[in-house]
Amino acid sequence: VHGWALVGGSLYVASLSIQPQQVFVDGNFGDRKPSLGEVTSNLDWYWEANQLYLYSSTGDPDIAFDNPGVEAGSRSLCSILKGDHVVITGITARHSNRNGFSGWNPGSNVTIRNCLAEWNWYKGIAMEGDDSLYENTVIEDNVTRFNGIGGIGLSGPGKNSIIRRNKCLSNGKYQSAEYVYDGMQQWTFGIKLFENETNFQEGNEIYENQVYDNGRGHPEDKQGRGTGIWIDTVPGKPANPIVIRHNLVYSNKGNGIFIEISSNTVVFGNLLHNNASNERGTGGATPANIVIDSRLDYQSDNNLVYSNTLYGGRAGIKLNTYGQSSGCSINNNQVKNNIVIGASEHRLLCDSGGDNDGVWGVGNVYEHNSFGEESDDFISWNATRYNTYADWESAYGGPSHSIEGDPQLAGTSRNDLYLTASSPCRDAGADLGPVYDDALLELSGWVDSVETSDQDWYGGGWDVGAYLYSGFNPILFADGFE
Repeated sequence: VHGWALVGGSLYVASLSIQPQQVFVDGNFGDRKPSLGEVTSNLDWYWEANQLYLYSSTGDPDIAFDNPGVEAGSRSLCSILKGDHVVITGITARHSNRNGFSGWNPGSNVTIRNCLAEWNWYKGIAMEGDDSLYENTVIEDNVTRFNGIGGIGLSGPGKNSIIRRNKCLSNGKYQSAEYVYDGMQQWTFGIKLFENETNFQEGNEIYENQVYDNGRGHPEDKQGRGTGIWIDTVPGKPANPIVIRHNLVYSNKGNGIFIEISSNTVVFGNLLHNNASNERGTGGATPANIVIDSRLDYQSDNNLVYSNTLYGGRAGIKLNTYGQSSGCSINNNQVKNNIVIGASEHRLLCDSGGDNDGVWGVGNVYEHNSFGEESDDFISWNATRYNTYADWESAYGGPSHSIEGDPQLAGTSRNDLYLTASSPCRDAGADLGPVYDDALLELSGWVDSVETSDQDWYGGGWDVGAYLYSGFNPILFADGFE
């Protein structure tokens, strides 16, 4: 943007015919204001009637800023994908007024590889549609960061897509902190699948991604603001489920992995560390590292949460319903072979169906998990807090085969969540079958050196948690996974 004129004081104006959603000053994110009278500090800007106003205490923006100067978003999409067998690789998409790489009813066999999508108003990479099925999308080895809503989003009738080895960070963090310009910017994420009941999304795999630091942490933010990986309104297909596996998900302000009004999703072998720090929400609205929930007349049934390791956050694993109406259910979900420690409030939180109340939920199974050492309120079940495994199992209605006590991990940082030789979680898990027997090895690193091995490779049974104990002592570098 050039041709600035002084309005008065440190306020300047330039002609700009297209309303921008974002303005950057020498690469710094501008602070959009809802009225001209609020443009009072450096980086403040306001647009109205084809005029862009900018506050600059250092003088004329044409002279003060030249690296690269004042930039304003002028296009809704940086790259539009249409048609089958399209490959995009090695491209940067930034500063869009909507999405970076975007396809509307995009066609099948589209690949986006080794690209950078940053500072776009909505999503970095978005495949969207209404009634046209798209299949076999591959989104791999990209970096998506600083986008207004999310890093990678697939919505509508997508099938058999792969999202792998991407770094999705710091999305939904900077733009529009009070959501005054776009209400969608309150529902932020690293990776999201959203179907809206088209009944087509199936077979999508999300694996070996590094998803972190998404969301703002605003005092009014709740569980769905700053989610790591989010499956939303996807009924799913039992024979071809959505699979989320072997991802590193950490420091997201909302839920770590969120299965919202969705069924037939498999979550296994993931590491989750210090997600769910948003302050708003108590009881069933508490953010957690892994969440399955339902509401209204929707169902969240037949999801599998297997062999994950979770540390920190306000809660570990949560299953519940809220705002229910006839038809709402949370049934037959299985939570097995997980390690959950370090949560500040509850390591397991089940309510309004997640607790098998017979009204909103039945058949949910919680077995062979390690919820760590007994402590005050470490389990919340049907709004009652429990301090011992025995008291909780009495409410649960039978033995849980939990691995009680300290799981004896190597440490509590995200690169130390593997089993030690003395861990009671070794050989203590349920055999979940060959589909789910790939466990992480200790030297795995994200995103390009994730290593797995079969559970039967070492020891006499299945280990609990995301890692297989291999008898090998890793060499830990100072910067951990990086």
